[in-house]
Amino acid sequence: THLRGTTILLPPHSHYSEVGGPSSGASTSSADLFGNSANTGRLHDLAIDDCSDAHMYLLQPFEHVTISACTGCTIVVGAVAGLLHVVDCEKTTITCAARRILVSNSFDVLHCTFTPSPPLLVGDNRNCQFAPHNTYYEGIREDLLHTGLAAAVLPETQSPYHGSKQENDLAWPPLQLASNKWKLPVEVAKLEIPQVQTTGSGSPAETTPPG
Repeated sequence: THLRGTTILLPPHSHYSEVGGPSSGASTSSADLFGNSANTGRLHDLAIDDCSDAHMYLLQPFEHVTISACTGCTIVVGAVAGLLHVVDCEKTTITCAARRILVSNSFDVLHCTFTPSPPLLVGDNRNCQFAPHNTYYEGIREDLLHTGLAAAVLPETQSPYHGSKQENDLAWPPLQLASNKWKLPVEVAKLEIPQVQTTGSGSPAETTPPG
């Protein structure tokens, strides 16, 4: 990757199926960089490495995603069936729906996520925040189904709009999703402040060793 000060758009699969291919130069370059699994039906892994001051909107499903050594970036990933691994990143905002999230050795990273599993933080992480998922695009419902992050409550054939081109068909079938672990903004640093018991005089309480 090694992108600097650029914007990348990888449109949803529906964009490819409707128009037969990307329609702009930016989309063409993103397809060349990240590939396209619309025709194969198989999810691919995604790796974003050593980027700075870049904006990436990768609105497709992936198997696993690794974001490493990125600084000052905004990265939006559609949905991840497996692991989203964020490592050695600084001052970056990441929006993604993923089954599992691993953050290691990162500083000042905002994760706007939907995940059914508690995120795991390892190594030296500072000023990292987690907040609710905050994006929508045409095709996100299909991506959530494709990655197993959502299940259809009713089959598509029972839709009252099945076989038509009405706009309401985009909201069918109704989806059932697991409970999101991050419903409210949480600052990780505030969760790690130790609580020291004090005596009435305001000094820390002393304990007497047994025996």
